[in-house]
Amino acid sequence: DAREREAISAVFNISRLGNQLMQHNTPWKLVKGSAEDKARAGTVVGLSANLACLLSILIQPFMPDLSAKLQGQLGVTDPDTVNFIPEKMPILLPSGHKIGEPSPLIAEIKQDKINELKVRYAGKQSSRPSPGPTSTPTTAVKADPTLAAALEKEVTAQGNIVRDLKAAKSDKDQISAAVAKLLDLKKQLAIAQGVDPAADSKKGGKKSGNSNKQTSQNKEASPSPQAVAAPPPAAAGSSDPAAVAALEQQVAAQGNVVRELKAAKGDKDEITAAVAKLLDLKKQ
Repeated sequence: DAREREAISAVFNISRLGNQLMQHNTPWKLVKGSAEDKARAGTVVGLSANLACLLSILIQPFMPDLSAKLQGQLGVTDPDTVNFIPEKMPILLPSGHKIGEPSPLIAEIKQDKINELKVRYAGKQSSRPSPGPTSTPTTAVKADPTLAAALEKEVTAQGNIVRDLKAAKSDKDQISAAVAKLLDLKKQLAIAQGVDPAADSKKGGKKSGNSNKQTSQNKEASPSPQAVAAPPPAAAGSSDPAAVAALEQQVAAQGNVVRELKAAKGDKDEITAAVAKLLDLKKQ
């Protein structure tokens, strides 16, 4: 019974305690004081270094490369001497141990870069735009109707999530993340429909055909009740018995998912997403 989230939460708690130890004791100030203060500073730094070594062990199952990099900075020459799960806090780095040259472990990734990577690696490999500078025009993208249909549903569901978050006046960061995800899904949808998002944005956002209908339908900023109630273009006027039967099965299955989540008192965001998906299926 793997509980990855609980495990990584324990690791974060240890990291938090280590940060509090350093911030509370301020060894960079103590080292300028009396002999007793200097001894205290050495103890704090030594304990903090051992906590960092312990963290390097605990994150191995999640981030082995980062673990090795951290141990390299700590000056661990023989990983076998420290790579074990202790029952109590051990002295992994003995007195007098010399650490290596510290440097940032993780480089910051800007939001623009995140969005670019999401678009580049979205969908099937055949539908991905060629890598390169964003200013380089993208070659014609082959449309993928199956992927486009699936993405239309995701865009609709994510649009509902954004509206619900705004209506509930949720945390600003949570709303921003949901909006960013919605915009990313719309970019993926445009690619799946054979439209170049970069070229399309240069036209002032003017789109034609299904792309324009989908964008106006899923626009997250305060849609009218009539727009919310309108079914997606793919389902409007559909009289295909096979399609109707398939949707009925999906609605029933998603309804069971929502009930199980509520009965288990699942995560609020997870329940909201499941309900949004159910409502989207019922519209279809």
